[in-house]
Amino acid sequence: MRIAGFEAYANLLASLRPETLPEMRRVTAENVRFKDPFHDVQGRGAMLALLERTFQDVGDVTFTITHRCMAEQGDVGFLRWHMSGRLRKLGGRAWSADGMTEVHLDTQGMVTAHIDYWDAASGLYEMLPVIGPVLRFIRRRIAAF
Repeated sequence: MRIAGFEAYANLLASLRPETLPEMRRVTAENVRFKDPFHDVQGRGAMLALLERTFQDVGDVTFTITHRCMAEQGDVGFLRWHMSGRLRKLGGRAWSADGMTEVHLDTQGMVTAHIDYWDAASGLYEMLPVIGPVLRFIRRRIAAF
């Protein structure tokens, strides 16, 4: 059941759009945890609200899963992905990030945790008007060592 749940969740994420958000209810547990570099929310309602807000803030979203892996015990899966879109709050500026999602599943194959790992500094902060140039400078200086 867990493998089928993991595959169903991965397939839904790969095709997720604002109109398909309600389908998340059939693959996530009521108390699902969603964590990324900016948020840590508990509960299906909070997760869906966050994803809805993401679609409002980021236009032309594409989410491509490049690798899938299930842990031997079967209760945790991993997704390697590429996400891109346009940041509406930054004038529609193009944005992309590569990352990994850790997916926890219960015995019924329902997702109990979705934990995203991606580099928010180069993925987003470096695009901001004031702090971006400073962060890029620091990154280049560190790389020079």
